[in-house]
Amino acid sequence: MSGHGDEGEARRERHLRRASRLQAMDDHALRAVLKAAGNIREGWGTNRVVRIDGAPVFVKSLPLTALEYERAALL
Repeated sequence: MSGHGDEGEARRERHLRRASRLQAMDDHALRAVLKAAGNIREGWGTNRVVRIDGAPVFVKSLPLTALEYERAALL
């Protein structure tokens, strides 16, 4: 394959690699990555850009409601 197909496949592979890295992080590691990024903007939630494998990844943190927090504790 050549052209856009190869580029699309490479992009997909990079995405999957970064997604796997994020998924493998425990809460402590995720907090450290978010803290290192600092805040870009706060409003309803906080926006940040973190670096995963050297690439920028947009992160939006939203507060949990009491019900969501209680349900998460049961998991």
